Amino acid sequence: MLAIDTLIKGYRFIKRYIFKYPLYVCKYSLARFVSKYKTNIQFYSDKDFFDAVSSGKSIIRLGDGEIGLLHGRDIHYQKHSKALEQDIRTIIHSYTVDSPYILCIPLFVNYSNKELRMLGPGKLSCWLPLKVEANSICNKKIAYADPHFSYDRQKMLTFFKASLYGKKIVFVTNKENINEIEKIKNIFDDALCIETKSENAFETKAEIIAAIENSLKNKTGYILVVACGPLSKSLVYHFSNKNIQSYDIGFGLRYLWDTADYSHRI
Repeated sequence: MLAIDTLIKGYRFIKRYIFKYPLYVCKYSLARFVSKYKTNIQFYSDKDFFDAVSSGKSIIRLGDGEIGLLHGRDIHYQKHSKALEQDIRTIIHSYTVDSPYILCIPLFVNYSNKELRMLGPGKLSCWLPLKVEANSICNKKIAYADPHFSYDRQKMLTFFKASLYGKKIVFVTNKENINEIEKIKNIFDDALCIETKSENAFETKAEIIAAIENSLKNKTGYILVVACGPLSKSLVYHFSNKNIQSYDIGFGLRYLWDTADYSHRI
């Protein structure tokens, strides 16, 4: 029964990707059967990462959802589009030691297939696409950071203290988050909020960029903090290249007001 189930999944995988992403299918199919397959990508230590952010670097986080979008798949809060796929590829290809942002990809890229299987059911299927893409298109001569820092409560509280508290911020996120931010505005020097859709926010990219630019007109010293799904990646890329420090912190934003610990979600 297990063998039949594996064959069915393999057939569905090939049918889904073979015509649009044939090279990816070949690389993935070969990699899946190599137990020691991993990427050996360099990663910042926590200290070096936060020091780099303190020096002015922005943050862009990529995970399994963005890799799915690279391969034409929808995720539950964002439909795939060619424009979004191209933005993600541009962000990855443009990342160099001189980039104004630090690119974050999960540490799981440095786990072997065997190690991922030992983590539990579904872990290999979740992270192998990322490993395959990382081996293909990531620059291995420079360091990356782990995006899952945003799920670690203590790391986020340290980050907030160093990078957000007492600063001038433009928050770009959905209405639910903005409602919470409104309650804690006193912890910032100034806090402006721009509302995005909770789903398929990328479709309003041009509109949101215009809203941010308008909110910052004749203003200086503001930091952009975004939590709006894959749109966040495009916004940080756009504004960090305009010398506006920007943070894509996603789920971690809730640690500003939520006392629960979500580290177990990593």
